[in-house]
Amino acid sequence: MSWATEEFRTLDLGDQRLNRRTALLAERLAAQPTASIPAACGGWAETQRAYRLFSHDDVGWEDLLAPHATCTQQRMLATAPLGAVRFTLPARPGQPARVFRQHVWVERVQIKIGRKDVMDATCVIAREIDPPEDVKGLEWRLITNREAPDFEAAVELIDWYRARWEIELFFMYLKTAVRSKRCSCSLSNGWNGH
Repeated sequence: MSWATEEFRTLDLGDQRLNRRTALLAERLAAQPTASIPAACGGWAETQRAYRLFSHDDVGWEDLLAPHATCTQQRMLATAPLGAVRFTLPARPGQPARVFRQHVWVERVQIKIGRKDVMDATCVIAREIDPPEDVKGLEWRLITNREAPDFEAAVELIDWYRARWEIELFFMYLKTAVRSKRCSCSLSNGWNGH
């Protein structure tokens, strides 16, 4: 059994041919991730099948990735967590602030690039412990080129992830200010007393 057949064993697109085609296509694309779809498929008939799969009305990208995400998560969760962290989730419209705890798992993985090259990466999963009944538990899945050899390094990566919203807001405000300044400068240069 190929790795792709095993990875996509739980895939159910409603037609076994689509399930098999997905596993075969995953093998082809993984073998040549930088190649075009026709180059990876190696023939016109297989290329057409790939494009039909991608344009199928009842098949979304979430359907195609779900089995792989599940298998990856199961592999990581089969190990004991490194530890638990506690954070305060700030209040949002319609949601009060709340304290939550997450178990943290870290796994060093290799991502295949092309036929021979691999890229080392770190996968971090942080999953909420005992979320309130009326709230969906928080789970973060991070892939990074940074190493996390211990729990403290993993928590640092999670802290960087938690800071993303403030960073995005900062750059949004910066772009707005620069646009405003440009507009102001062009208006002042355009008036020149005329």
